[in-house]
Amino acid sequence: MRGETLPEDQQVYRVQVVSAFLKAGVPLTKIEYFRELLEDHAYRLTDRRNMHDYVPFILQQEEKRIHDEITGKVLSVVFDGTARLGEALAIILRFVSDDWVIQQRLVRVQLLTKSLSGEEIARELISILSVTYGVQSTQLLGAMRDRTSTNNVAMQTMKIVYPNLIDIGCYSHMIDQVGNLFNTTILNEFMSAWIGMFSHSFKARALWKERADSSVKSYSATRWWSKWEVMRQLMVYFGDLRPFVEENDDIAPANRLKILGIIQDSGKLTHLKVELAATIDVGEPFVKACYYLEGDGPLVLYCYETVDKLLAAIRTNHMPNVNANVQSLTSKPLSDPQSVKWISYAKSCVKPGLDYFKRQLSTSMKSSLQVFKGCRLFLPQKICVMNVDADKVKEALLPIPFLSSKVELDQLLAELPAYLASAADTSNEVDPVEWWRNNAATLPCWSAAAAKILLLQPSSAAAERVFSILLNCFGEQQDRALQDYIEASLMLQYNKR
Repeated sequence: MRGETLPEDQQVYRVQVVSAFLKAGVPLTKIEYFRELLEDHAYRLTDRRNMHDYVPFILQQEEKRIHDEITGKVLSVVFDGTARLGEALAIILRFVSDDWVIQQRLVRVQLLTKSLSGEEIARELISILSVTYGVQSTQLLGAMRDRTSTNNVAMQTMKIVYPNLIDIGCYSHMIDQVGNLFNTTILNEFMSAWIGMFSHSFKARALWKERADSSVKSYSATRWWSKWEVMRQLMVYFGDLRPFVEENDDIAPANRLKILGIIQDSGKLTHLKVELAATIDVGEPFVKACYYLEGDGPLVLYCYETVDKLLAAIRTNHMPNVNANVQSLTSKPLSDPQSVKWISYAKSCVKPGLDYFKRQLSTSMKSSLQVFKGCRLFLPQKICVMNVDADKVKEALLPIPFLSSKVELDQLLAELPAYLASAADTSNEVDPVEWWRNNAATLPCWSAAAAKILLLQPSSAAAERVFSILLNCFGEQQDRALQDYIEASLMLQYNKR
């Protein structure tokens, strides 16, 4: 490291300064703006090029901290790529600490010049896990990732190297895709123009806020739920739509004409109202589930129940906004043939998305859903009401390779009566992770199994948070920053050092 002849305390200070810049996501090119402050009553700094020489050392120290944290622990990995900011790959390790805190550590951010193939992703994962961090074949128990074809190929290789690995495709991405498949032609045409009207016009956003006393909802082209939020706001303020567009003839003229072409055509306007109502009614539980499953907590214990609630929502087919709109449009009872026709149309609009959801659960997500079903055994509030016996426990744990061996099952079954007794009358307010921490000494077999179960997650959203930090801190400047600086910055920020 440059400056090794300097006194140790001066070296330490320079490392602290560079670490602070990394944690803040501030480029070292800006160090000159802070030099007077940083050198006041302290040690002198060198120029920014020489200060950058401390980055590899800081990165190496962070890797060592992670290596020490995960040594001897079972793990899972979250990985995902993005093309939004140029090609990038993020790899995160998840583990449970000795004091029962679920931890996630960003271990790799690779900026790429081209997309990786499935085999290349697998090689990168194996290199980071096995070579850099010394993860043994039996230590890695789960992998959470987006369900792209390249990731599917990568997982085929990963399962050979890590035989106990449970492959979990991202449920949040799958659920988010449901809305994209709704067949709402008029609504899609309208939303394209509506979002376009505000996307590049501060004036349009300001005028809308003045009229509706509410800012326009933000929109992300990669997330359908953000479009749903825009649509929900539109439905709430639908009465302001027509006067807003008609009165402001100097904003986004092309998009304004498209919107007027829909709302001034009575037939298209009727279809717009029904399609919007159907999307809001049917989309709401899916949006809520998508939000919920993107967290970092013990969602493995609740995923199956969350999916089951979505299936129940499909069965009940509750569409209050559709019913209200249809009654307003027809001025007739819902049983009237004209009303029935519009309600049937609303159902037909959302049917492709709902069919996709059910199809995914019975095909590509079937095995992981069975895993999540078995994981409910580790929710102390549920175990007693599930009326489990030895056969039910065996059946539930069979899809979980690291818990389905005869030795493991015999140990769990021997301890089952004690578990049931301890879990009796556990309040729903009790944090299940805290419960396992408090009962680890009296339930060693079940608590050890619970620590493994908590490694699993129903989504790869943890990697998305890495990309959000990348966008917020570097954005378009990322191509001018060095790989090691970006990686060290993201690791320190994500790992909360």
